Amino acid sequence: MPVYLNGKEMKKHYINTTELQKIYCGSREVFSNSQTLIDYLLVAGGGGGGGGWQGGGGGGGGYIYKTSILFTTGYYPVVVGSGGTGGNSTNSYNSTSGGNSSFNGETAVGGGGGAGEVNFGTAPETGGSGGGGSEGGYLDGAAGTSGQGSAGGNGYGAANYSGGGGGGASAVGSNGSESVGGNGGAGTDNSITGSSVGYAGGGGGSIRIGTQGTASHGGGAGRSGASGGYPGTANTGGGGGGGAKSGTGDGGDGGSGVVIVRYLTANFGVCAGGAVSTDGDYTVHTFTTSGTLYLVAKGSYAKVFESLVVGGGGGGSSGEGGGGGGGGVIHTPIFTLAAGEHTVTIGDGGTAGTSNGAGGVGGASSFNNLTAGGGGYGGSQDAVASQPTTHTGSGGGGGGGTNGPTHQTAGAAGTNGLASAGAAGVQNNRGGGGGGASAAGSGANGGEGYSYSISGSLEVYGSGGGGGVYSGTGGTGGTNAGNGGASNTVNATSGAANKGGGGGGSGGTLAAGFLYGLSGAGGKGVVIIRYPTSAFGNCTGGTKTTDNAYTIHTFTSSGTFTVVE
Repeated sequence: MPVYLNGKEMKKHYINTTELQKIYCGSREVFSNSQTLIDYLLVAGGGGGGGGWQGGGGGGGGYIYKTSILFTTGYYPVVVGSGGTGGNSTNSYNSTSGGNSSFNGETAVGGGGGAGEVNFGTAPETGGSGGGGSEGGYLDGAAGTSGQGSAGGNGYGAANYSGGGGGGASAVGSNGSESVGGNGGAGTDNSITGSSVGYAGGGGGSIRIGTQGTASHGGGAGRSGASGGYPGTANTGGGGGGGAKSGTGDGGDGGSGVVIVRYLTANFGVCAGGAVSTDGDYTVHTFTTSGTLYLVAKGSYAKVFESLVVGGGGGGSSGEGGGGGGGGVIHTPIFTLAAGEHTVTIGDGGTAGTSNGAGGVGGASSFNNLTAGGGGYGGSQDAVASQPTTHTGSGGGGGGGTNGPTHQTAGAAGTNGLASAGAAGVQNNRGGGGGGASAAGSGANGGEGYSYSISGSLEVYGSGGGGGVYSGTGGTGGTNAGNGGASNTVNATSGAANKGGGGGGSGGTLAAGFLYGLSGAGGKGVVIIRYPTSAFGNCTGGTKTTDNAYTIHTFTSSGTFTVVE
């Protein structure tokens, strides 16, 4: 039986036998569950090579390749893993593993670091592919992750001494021997970009006297004698080569990872994210840093928006005062808007507390029927009215309570947006840190806010302010929030404008009567709206910028966003 909406029959479509539906509102097709197929490659960062005497090669980053995966229109976060650090004299020859890369709910594991000098370094690490062993006490190579990579090779602990090669995506690392350092395990060639590129090779092992271990597929070769290992190639996930002598034989750094997505151009509408290129009938998105992939399947309503709404941060309070809570944060990754005017309201930051008094509550920000609450103020020294508040954003921290012990209870998290509780204060000692959008206040430190790159660069919104202290160092606010003051000599700082951070609470001292420094104000809120440039006409409102395929409207004061199709 046909299904109707507003008098229109819902039309059925099929892709590889999957039934899909278009939905119409009046005569216009709206965003629905349209889907199509994509291929993607995930490569994690390669592990660093071991340093010092006869270090093992770093393991290649985990390798995942999927083809013909069904995707729905929407936003997909992309994380690209960094390469691991080679072992060197400043880190006691302890190499580090590469960072993980992730997309579509899958995670490629970073390559394991190679073993370092036996007297100082550590054993090789497991990873996407495992790090190679070194001479002496860390002979055995480490294991790789099933389905993503291979184990590292073993080191050689007799004459000439040598490190094992790091594992690669397609082969284990070779064992070191009396005459040759272990070769890095082979990675895998892939042509998803249109050209064949080698990924996730293991780093080569080093040797005291003899032939260094070789590497391929982005891995760095080991070294012989008194030299440092070669680094892995950027954006291939290759492992770093092992170093060959203490003091001068640093291990090579692992190569950073990459995420690449490919689809038939004819199957998609407006898409964005990463570096976009074409290869015949395909469009390719290459991410060498973390970001977001925006996909719109052909036949789906492409005119969708993304928004971030942040309330004003709460003000810090006075007299070993608690830090202000961060403004609430609401991130809406995909929604539609009708043509016309849409009101935007920006919340002010809460005022700074004075004369042992409380700071002010942050103002609420709103857009598209969503309201992000302002942060609560922190507890202050004396007045009953200065108990820390919960409000609708994150809670303010508790006050120090030198003369007001009932003010030490922390403000709880609000309910309008991402928000967390403040920390309790300690009598005759300190105020508590304000809560942030992503974490509660802890001791005198403010909680961290919400990190996102909607404006084209990574920013943090809605962090909690630091609490003031009697002596020592004031509490540290979360990113873009104010720090707490110390005694009456170091003033607190305010939250950054348009980041919704809480203000820092002031310090205080009993010397010559009760004296206090200045507390900080909360940062003003913000509303940011983003959409694919090619999907719309000349929309207006706020400060208008572009970031690759996106247009961005940033509101730092109240106004109107007008959608023009």
